[in-house]
Amino acid sequence: MSPLFYLASDFIERMTNPRHGSLENEEYAQRFAELLRSEGAVGVLQQEAARISDVNSLTPYGWIWLLNWARSSGFRLDSDVLANLMEQW
Repeated sequence: MSPLFYLASDFIERMTNPRHGSLENEEYAQRFAELLRSEGAVGVLQQEAARISDVNSLTPYGWIWLLNWARSSGFRLDSDVLANLMEQW
C-alpha cells in the first residue's frame, strides 16, 4: 500500500468526481497542479504509484485519474495491480 495515495485518496476524489461539482473539481485540480510543479513531486508520485498494491487504495474516479496520469506521463503501473483492478471492476 502507498501511504501517500491512502492519504491523498479523498483529495483526488474531490478533484475528479463530478458529484462534487465543477467548481470544487477545478479548485482541487489547480491545487494539485501547483503541487506537481514543485521540484521532485512527479518523482515522488511515480514512486508511490509503484508501491500501490491494493486496488481499494483509490476510489473509481481516483483510479481513472491515476490511469490517465500514468498513460500521459509514460509511467507503467504494476501489472498485478492492473489485473486485480480489472477483476474488481
